[in-house]
Amino acid sequence: MVRESPAGPERWKDVLICLDAESAQRGSADGMVATIGVANRGKTPVPVLNPFATVQFQLHDERGFPLGIPTKPSSLRSREFDDWKLEPPFPIVRTLMNGAVVAPETLNERTLRLQPGDAWEVAFLIDRLQPEAAVAGAANGAVSEVPLPDGTYRLRVVTTLIRADEPQDSSILQSPLIEVDFVRRH
Repeated sequence: MVRESPAGPERWKDVLICLDAESAQRGSADGMVATIGVANRGKTPVPVLNPFATVQFQLHDERGFPLGIPTKPSSLRSREFDDWKLEPPFPIVRTLMNGAVVAPETLNERTLRLQPGDAWEVAFLIDRLQPEAAVAGAANGAVSEVPLPDGTYRLRVVTTLIRADEPQDSSILQSPLIEVDFVRRH
């Protein structure tokens, strides 16, 4: 199921963000696979700070209650420009650039220059939760995680697009919720 969202205001009209996840994921992975796509459908290049560094997943149970999941501050906040690399909270299991498989390390660029027609797809493995007690214990530095259990979930992604050449020009995007019936590989 694909949910697409134009990237906010008119000046971002040619940039598209999408969230894709199979609605039934049964026994094929150790976690739920969700793919985030970023595409430039315009006629001019768009330099953006790496949008995969601002991805935040929101996971809800079948009753709609939010679940605690691992998070990381965006690595874009780092002052280290030379050795910058993408450090997402969940493993990347597949990276495509214009339909071709590329190494995940290809995303270790602080700036992505989206040429006209460019399309990135990055699949993340949402494989663990942080139970409420663990989230409360995070203040003490004691964070425990548990494997994502079988169940029906609702998934959303929030990301921020930031123009690399005009960092004050940004747009926060939120996908609709996608329902996923997940059964772990046994």
